[in-house]
Amino acid sequence: MKKYVPLFETYSTPSWWVGVADCNGIESFIKEPDMSDADDADRLAELGLDEPGAGNKLRKGWSNQVGLLQMRARANSQRHAVVYRVMLNQEDADQIEELLSAGEYIEALELLKEVALETQIARGTGINAEKAWKMIPNPDLDPFS
Repeated sequence: MKKYVPLFETYSTPSWWVGVADCNGIESFIKEPDMSDADDADRLAELGLDEPGAGNKLRKGWSNQVGLLQMRARANSQRHAVVYRVMLNQEDADQIEELLSAGEYIEALELLKEVALETQIARGTGINAEKAWKMIPNPDLDPFS
């Protein structure tokens, strides 16, 4: 399922992606911001070139967004929803985004699980997240279908 990539095309540095997935596939797929921007803002603030706490605002904003994903997963626990964090090459992330745009949510999750360089699953969503991750995607688990 990999795309052909010309010999001279360079690959990007892998990056982290987060989202919610459940028995029906990927529900959300969000690129994690580069937190070096927050570190840079802290360094500029130390020099008096940016407002104090600017880096903390960036970190807090991202933390709040991840918190919302956890709330969403908890509200959808009957569908074995989990919050995931995966490291992906940009080429693989592009393929996943294409599948999502086409409404192929199950196929997108299958590809994500296959190509992820590293996978982390959030706890604290009211279910055994690691067990749920192994069970999904599987539309037969949806109590509403």
